[in-house]
Amino acid sequence: MPDSNKINLIPSEVLKERSLKNQYKRFLYFSFFILIVSFASFAFISYILSSSNRKLTSLKRNVAKKQDEIKQLEDVAKKGAILTSRLSYIDNILKNRTYYSRIMDEIKLRSKAGVVVTGVSVKEFDGKFDTSISGVASSTTVLQDYMLGLVAKPDNLFSKPKILEVSVREGESTATFKISLDTDKNLILGE
Repeated sequence: MPDSNKINLIPSEVLKERSLKNQYKRFLYFSFFILIVSFASFAFISYILSSSNRKLTSLKRNVAKKQDEIKQLEDVAKKGAILTSRLSYIDNILKNRTYYSRIMDEIKLRSKAGVVVTGVSVKEFDGKFDTSISGVASSTTVLQDYMLGLVAKPDNLFSKPKILEVSVREGESTATFKISLDTDKNLILGE
């Protein structure tokens, strides 16, 4: 029996043509496979980009909301700082009202005929108060007696009187004045 490998009954042109057809089919299948993979890759990349864009848009909205919240909180913080400052002023006034009341009582007790007090201011520094009194005296002699009367009391609540300003108008006997006195904080409380 003859060997089937050695006998070739199919002409070589037909074999070449079949081989070319097979190669063409494989090329078509491979091209179709590449086309499908390309479309799948494009769809996957489009999905990823779309998803990323949605996330980015959502993050931008969240950032804008948080920035608005921060701005509102900054406004609240500014208002809180203002209120804290005002509260410290009020607290200082309430804490020192005993001092101011005692100073005003002492000024009233030591008032003298011929002297009208028009203003009192008190500033605190180094454990002492600097008390300024302004007003009108019927004469400079009356003013001098008033100043001496402020520091003559045995408890020496007021000390170191200083004339800051005195003015006497021509033709009038009155003197407008402003004097300054040191006031000991401990003596105000009776310590």
